[in-house]
Amino acid sequence: MQKTILCFMFEFPPLNVAGVYRQIRFANAMVKNGYNVIILTQSIHELNQKRIDESILQLVDSSIKIIRFELNRKEKRSSNGATSFLKSWKNESGDDFYNLIDNKINSQIDNLIIELSIDILFCSAPPFSLLKLAKQKSQKFNIPLISDLRDAWSGWTMVPFPSYDYFLRRKTQERKVLKQSTAIISVTNELIERYKLDHPKIDSKKFNLVYNSPNRNFDLDNLFQSNGLKTDKVINIGYSGSFYYTPSPSVRSKILRPHRFLQFQRNLDNWLYRSPQFFFQILSELFRRYPDYRNKVLFHYIGEVPVWLTKMIEEHNLQENVILHGYLSYVETKKKESEFNYLLSTSEKTLDNSHYCLPSKIFNYLEAGKPIIGCITNGPQTNLIENINCGIILNPDETLESSLKLKKILDEGIKLKINIDAFKKYRKETTDLEFINIVKAII
Repeated sequence: MQKTILCFMFEFPPLNVAGVYRQIRFANAMVKNGYNVIILTQSIHELNQKRIDESILQLVDSSIKIIRFELNRKEKRSSNGATSFLKSWKNESGDDFYNLIDNKINSQIDNLIIELSIDILFCSAPPFSLLKLAKQKSQKFNIPLISDLRDAWSGWTMVPFPSYDYFLRRKTQERKVLKQSTAIISVTNELIERYKLDHPKIDSKKFNLVYNSPNRNFDLDNLFQSNGLKTDKVINIGYSGSFYYTPSPSVRSKILRPHRFLQFQRNLDNWLYRSPQFFFQILSELFRRYPDYRNKVLFHYIGEVPVWLTKMIEEHNLQENVILHGYLSYVETKKKESEFNYLLSTSEKTLDNSHYCLPSKIFNYLEAGKPIIGCITNGPQTNLIENINCGIILNPDETLESSLKLKKILDEGIKLKINIDAFKKYRKETTDLEFINIVKAII
């Protein structure tokens, strides 16, 4: 008898954000291996309209059943700092999706589980409050739960008024989900180790590594190259997608809003390194030493433009060197990436100088066949770039050294002989198989 898997995936097409591609791959892999797959997600009009891209629905297997719920969003009332603080304090999950699922939706989900005789629950997060919902259904109906943790949970605070109490409650919720999960999946060994350290009582055998991977099977070119300024008049360096960075409140803002002095943030990661701050410093140093290069290098950003980014561009006097394309569709982004000379990757910096994120954009970069400039700390991105030999690493903490290294490849170009074998563990068929083996073990 065909087994049925119910998937909680609230970041799902036509929403075009980084997390949807991993979920598409997993859903398609389950269908390909004979499972009946049902996706629970939010209704289309709930989505950020700027991020809707109908074209990526074409990546989803047509046999997958998608059920969309209208979330119970009450009319917004005017609020002051006190009510915003209370709302934030009560939300230990980090997002409000769970609170928008009312009794009616809960009953519909229960009826669905009963009527379809669901065999496995699968939940991919963020949004992390979905894990709370999936945990409850797993307990209520005694159904195995696979939790896919694409990012840190308690280790990354995204609410306006974080506090130590908030962190402890969030970590407790995290522990309950991990305990209830039959299997736990994450994207890098570094992130898995963080969860293990935070929750030593959770059975370590539950944790499984399934890398992010390309959205389709393709073969890498044997050579990644760029000619350099000896033939090209201008070198174009591109970056697509979010930087996952928000500036911390200034001292002045804390003085004006004293409650901010009580905020607690785990100092595990410095997300300023994920922004283009350090790459901009390297460019500025290059232009300071060699002013004529201002007319030879352009940086292109594809994505919604936050206020802090325009300020950062101005602070580094790069207004004439940065082109902001705004949001582009999946197809448009891929086309642009193929036109650049180089593609930029950044990473967070952690206390031990080893980042834990391996963003899905890096696989789009590989598919574009263009050398990667990794302005990154040590970690899984460094390992990928060095092992596959698909780019160069610029140390974000060594501005002068990195600017001279950048100048060298701008002048001379670059030719990189690709290590095809090193790419095998990231290929779509490899990660699909690893995921399906986890599902089969539970079935």
